[in-house]
Amino acid sequence: MATTDRKDRTVIRFHSGSGIYLKDGATDWENIGEAISAKLTRKSNELAVTFMSGDIMKKRGSRECSVAIVLAQDNKTILDRIDALMDKTVIMAIDNGLMGTKRQCFYFKEIELIDTFDIDMSGDKHQALGISALVYPQTAVFAVTPSTGLPTECGLTGASPITGTNRFYTIVEETPA
Repeated sequence: MATTDRKDRTVIRFHSGSGIYLKDGATDWENIGEAISAKLTRKSNELAVTFMSGDIMKKRGSRECSVAIVLAQDNKTILDRIDALMDKTVIMAIDNGLMGTKRQCFYFKEIELIDTFDIDMSGDKHQALGISALVYPQTAVFAVTPSTGLPTECGLTGASPITGTNRFYTIVEETPA
């Protein structure tokens, strides 16, 4: 990574966390709400092998990926829709907003919403809904074409496929038309 990529103030994402979009099979993309925060977690476990000499060698073991999202609102329609999608495999896109002149979107080819709602109803806070999703790895890295594979609300219109660098998700970043 170039030093300019790490120290350039224009790459600070001031307009982050827009829509969270789900797609159930052949249906159209559905915005389930606007995020006030989202956390993508990808981690590997270590495996230790002990040799007869007593020496231990560690290797990277299994990998996992998950997403935790806090939606800025909740209502019966959103809660009912999330309930209907539990235990189903769906596609998800997270519009991550603008960074300088580029728009970024995370594309997850296969996720499962897990039953871990958190609804914060504190007196001095708005009602926020926290949801979690398991991200399923694909057999290989995969591509998405912005103009046909992402929600139109993301504003990405590229006609060429963008291939990810891991088997869990693909990051699409381009200057909107």
